[in-house]
Amino acid sequence: MEGSWAAAAIEIGHVVVEPNGRTCACGVDGCAEAYASGPSIGRLAMALGRGEDARLGSLARAAWTGAAPTFPGSPLAARALAGDLLNAREVYQAYAAGDSLAVAVDAIAAEVLARAVLTGLVVLAPDTVVLGGGVIAGAPHLPARIAGLAPGRVYADAWKHCAFEAARLSHRAGLLGAALYGASLVLPRADLLALAAATLG
Repeated sequence: MEGSWAAAAIEIGHVVVEPNGRTCACGVDGCAEAYASGPSIGRLAMALGRGEDARLGSLARAAWTGAAPTFPGSPLAARALAGDLLNAREVYQAYAAGDSLAVAVDAIAAEVLARAVLTGLVVLAPDTVVLGGGVIAGAPHLPARIAGLAPGRVYADAWKHCAFEAARLSHRAGLLGAALYGASLVLPRADLLALAAATLG
């Protein structure tokens, strides 16, 4: 989208997915970023592992029914109880090993991302949703999980013709985009397209 007053349109991480939820760095309660950014995933695992109120509200239903579990036998929960600081990379390494706390955090992150992304889907009607960043790089299963949640969240015409993909360029996207933009200022269009094809593969 273009035309935003501050070139800041589509801050999907600041869609409120849980009113009165965890406080985001932006100061608003319940933003997607407060649950599903890299640092937030680590903080969420620590809170749940320690049995603290993680301000999940309706998000808890994505991970369990009834009272919050205590995650017995979870090495990740044991680390949280010992006071370790956790990050998303460690959570997703534990997820790959089947750790019960990591599985619960992943379910919450998938629900959060689905709520935010599918809000954008209804408004923008894209044919492709590309998810990138450190969390997706560490949890490449999430685009498929989000796609799987779509049928229960939005009307069929909003999702049935939409592909959900992980970003191919990951953390390099901004750098490559800036370089190609700079090249566009000095190169003829044909040369720019050849450079883009060679750079992006």
